[in-house]
Amino acid sequence: MRTNPETKVYSGYYRLVESYMNAQGRVCHRTILNAGYLDSLSTDQLILI
Repeated sequence: MRTNPETKVYSGYYRLVESYMNAQGRVCHRTILNAGYLDSLSTDQLILI
């Protein structure tokens, strides 16, 4: 959750992340896709994603 700088509305910011283990054995995350604010989608559409 974060504030959208364009609309000033506090809403969900969506991104697809991957978890992986680096060479030292530490769990890390990398962003695969920044989808952004998906306020125009319905709850059913968000569930499908």
